[in-house]
Amino acid sequence: MNREDIQQAIDYEVAQGEKKFGTEFKILMTKILCLQKMLTPEVKLSRRIPLSEWENYHEYPTKGTLYQYHHNRHKNGFDYCVESGGENGGRIIIVEDKFFEWQANRKKALS
Repeated sequence: MNREDIQQAIDYEVAQGEKKFGTEFKILMTKILCLQKMLTPEVKLSRRIPLSEWENYHEYPTKGTLYQYHHNRHKNGFDYCVESGGENGGRIIIVEDKFFEWQANRKKALS
């Protein structure tokens, strides 16, 4: 189902509930759905970006800087946000959200 189909199904069910239980039904359902959404936050999937393509997504840092981070990854902790090796054909893959987390923690440590 796409978003429009889901919205139509929700609207239909709410309309049926309103007919059966009255206008308070829609308000009650809205409250319940809002509370349910608070219990189950959206899962954000992080992008996995090949180092060689990083500049297609972000202006900074440059590929050269990233290669330096990767070369010294065991000293600077960059291995936290990198996947490399045989599983991905030997390419260096950066996990985007982990990279920005690593960068923020690094700035805190250096200041």
